Amino acid sequence: MITFIPLLLWTAVTDATRGPEHLFMSGGFDSGLYHITNQTLGANARPEYQHTEHARRTISYADNKWTVFYDGHVRLTNTAQTHTPPQTGWVWYYGRAAPDLVLYSLSSKDTAELNNPPVTVTLQAGDRSGHYTLQTDRQHGYPVYQEAGGRYLYL
Repeated sequence: MITFIPLLLWTAVTDATRGPEHLFMSGGFDSGLYHITNQTLGANARPEYQHTEHARRTISYADNKWTVFYDGHVRLTNTAQTHTPPQTGWVWYYGRAAPDLVLYSLSSKDTAELNNPPVTVTLQAGDRSGHYTLQTDRQHGYPVYQEAGGRYLYL
């Protein structure tokens, strides 16, 4: 049995001229925290975002669509004509919808909580039982939890 105790509040804080300072993408290989860059793109000066752990992952606007790139290759697209990347409606490069992928705008407070996460998991499963705390590390974009004894839990 796994019990999650999430304490993060997802708050949209947007500067009308730039966009939110941070985005968090959940679901899929490209998950994780993205930060705004100093670069703006297109006639409407839309912001560009870069993954905090993998600099080759970016979210930018070009050719009338939002695109998630990995090492210069298109991974996901969204045709929403918004000033900042849309929360839902993403499509994989091969044309299949990505309904589980959600993009959250984060405030500075939310970002600080991601770096000092107050989230714990209680696992009751034989010799792996214990209380695990969410770490700032990620394993393939997914959260990593650590038990006080040093054991790790990957979900």
